Amino acid sequence: MNTNINTQDWHPADVKCQLEKVGFSLFDIARELNVTRGAVSNSLKTRVSKRIELSISEKLKLQPDEIWPSRYAEEAIPA
Repeated sequence: MNTNINTQDWHPADVKCQLEKVGFSLFDIARELNVTRGAVSNSLKTRVSKRIELSISEKLKLQPDEIWPSRYAEEAIPA
């Protein structure tokens, strides 16, 4: 079990499933962004690239913080 996944964030399998429901695969995103499928897969588990997160969220018609609230919580806190 991967203990690095925050419980408030979507489970990686749920993100992948939702992408498939709207007609996209991790490979499609990788090809579009010119990155490896592994980079896209890793971004489902840990913050790898905001660009990948944004692409995934756009395909799901959501904001990235709706999928990964823990990754964006710190950014919302005023300094």
